[in-house]
Amino acid sequence: MLKIKFSGNNSRSINRKKNIILLIKILIAVGLLIFLIDYINMDNLISVIKKVKSEPLIIAVLLLPINILLQFIKWKVISESMLNVTDNHNIWYSLFYGFPAGLITPLRVGEFAARKIPYENAKLSDVILASLFDKLVPLIVVLLIGGLAAAFFIHFYYNTAIVLIVLVVLIVFLISYLLFHKLLNKKYENNKLFLRIKKSKLLSRYIQNISVLKKVKKDTFIKVFIFSVLLYVVTTIQFALLIGAFAKQFDLLQFFWISNLVMFAKTIIPPITFGEVGVREAVTIFFLGKFNINIAVGFNAALLIFLINFVIPSVLGALVLFKGNKK
Repeated sequence: MLKIKFSGNNSRSINRKKNIILLIKILIAVGLLIFLIDYINMDNLISVIKKVKSEPLIIAVLLLPINILLQFIKWKVISESMLNVTDNHNIWYSLFYGFPAGLITPLRVGEFAARKIPYENAKLSDVILASLFDKLVPLIVVLLIGGLAAAFFIHFYYNTAIVLIVLVVLIVFLISYLLFHKLLNKKYENNKLFLRIKKSKLLSRYIQNISVLKKVKKDTFIKVFIFSVLLYVVTTIQFALLIGAFAKQFDLLQFFWISNLVMFAKTIIPPITFGEVGVREAVTIFFLGKFNINIAVGFNAALLIFLINFVIPSVLGALVLFKGNKK
């Protein structure tokens, strides 16, 4: 059993700090939404909503169970490999307990602790480590695929030389190679490049997170990577469908490209708002403007993807948690 001791004053100080950070993030999110609504014009937003196409909207919602199922399979692979948890019932509970806790805490750190609740025989530190791995791999997928989408966007919309784009692509794959084949190998931990990166204030925290991979079996990483790619594709298709639901013309390929750009941009932007609300909408509006699409479409689609993929699972998770506590 894991015992963590905090003095009363320290505990209250930590909770007060977390609450202040959460409040600030909520205020920033609300402020951004108010600014964006004023910038877009309320009449424009309502006009777009009235013309929404039901078919792509329904399909996007119906993809939510597949989205959650992929998250479950990914967490199941990790739980079995890293935590020796094989009970599907407990794995489902762990996943759903994490949804609401992650939504209301800074950097979604509450999700890591909440996932521990059904895992009675697992150490909290091990669950946190496993959760970090669960979040790290999708981050890598977003940076790789979204980075390529961003590179081609820069080429086509800012007339950047194709040679530069090819160079960026090569650098992305070279960095990936160094991280996964070289830097994560124990015998490379003491090389000059790795030590310099660890000393860098900007990169050290990322290297510490990435170092989690050294504790993961190769076949586990491959499985989690595959399911992370599938989850990423489902999420971007959902977003593309929602854009299409509000847009005048339906161009799924173009909307899919925009979805990748938004995923990449909001990933590299620091989490300054509650649930990335406001940031997601602002980024979507920016890219839709570049594609000459009504910016009200972007606001509505971005807000709806948040409600579908974050709020609904969090509400379900809260109900599951409440039901479990009553027993």
